[in-house]
Amino acid sequence: MLRGKTRNHKLKKIFSVGVVTLFILGAAMAGCSFGKSLYLVGEWSLDPVPINAYNIESGGYPLTYQDTYYVSSYGWGAMGLTIYNDPNGDGDYSDARIFITYESSNTIEVFKAEDLTSLGTIVAAGASDLAGIVVDQGKKLVYTMDRYTQNLYVYDANTFVPQGTLPIILSTLGTEGAVGLALDETQGWLFVTDFDNTVHYFDTNTWNQVGTITVDSTSAVGIAYDEDNQFVYTGGAFFDDYSLAKYDMTTGIPTSVDLSTIVPGTGAQGLAVDPATHLLYITTGTWGANSSLRVFDSNLNQVYFYPDTEGKIIKPTGMCIPGVDISYNPLHFSKDDGLSYPDECVAVSGNI
Repeated sequence: MLRGKTRNHKLKKIFSVGVVTLFILGAAMAGCSFGKSLYLVGEWSLDPVPINAYNIESGGYPLTYQDTYYVSSYGWGAMGLTIYNDPNGDGDYSDARIFITYESSNTIEVFKAEDLTSLGTIVAAGASDLAGIVVDQGKKLVYTMDRYTQNLYVYDANTFVPQGTLPIILSTLGTEGAVGLALDETQGWLFVTDFDNTVHYFDTNTWNQVGTITVDSTSAVGIAYDEDNQFVYTGGAFFDDYSLAKYDMTTGIPTSVDLSTIVPGTGAQGLAVDPATHLLYITTGTWGANSSLRVFDSNLNQVYFYPDTEGKIIKPTGMCIPGVDISYNPLHFSKDDGLSYPDECVAVSGNI
């Protein structure tokens, strides 16, 4: 996110706020508050890869474009995207990290979420085509799958050190192998899609399969999870499946909506749930046709369409939304303005 909430970072200088300065700050600090950012791969096949940041307004939408930052590309291009909220465990989210996987590559690139500066890479030895990726915030681990295989790779999200003997073989996956990942930290379940309409889920302590679910579509590729409500969402645009599917883990009821009635000839690519609002965000478009960013409620009703007047959503793939207030903030502005009341604004000639 361009201008989001970071903590415990004091501005190095004291600015005297005159009319002109107040105008400038108003652009950067609209409403005297910061939100959090949605990050997405704007064009997976471009080298370097554009990562777009959008501010999520209160209530989940509208979205405001913040910036595009170009990062390294490997293999055929960027696919999976996930965020690690609090590496230091101190409640200061300015050290949050983004992990990116690349098709036809065994490299995971790691970036600082605040300004997308590179923090290094993880090389998954023996893998060749990394796909889904997710961070277990509580265990401070990052999980990723080698596409079209049963091979799971687990790394310390802080040190990037491999955990145990890798890969871990998830032998109950289908013959097509794995692609998408989602996580229920409360239950300790890792959900894995494998291109058909079956989603497997595994115990993150033993890696034994807990069960499977059958979604109301022909191909589950992308996946997102609403942990509070235990809703699994899937999409299969890469396999020309135009269904946006939902599975309720508490009732066992699958439902879906035909996205081609909303966006002709395409399905869902990237999916992410905002834990704060329980809204579902998706990207559409397979090879660049009808690419878009849209928001749905938990009943699969579209509630918002991002107009993309910037033309930055070309061939979108993975996206992520932090579970806490983390924002793209390259200038390192702080939300701590020193005011006594949360709804106060800085007056003309005042100081921050």
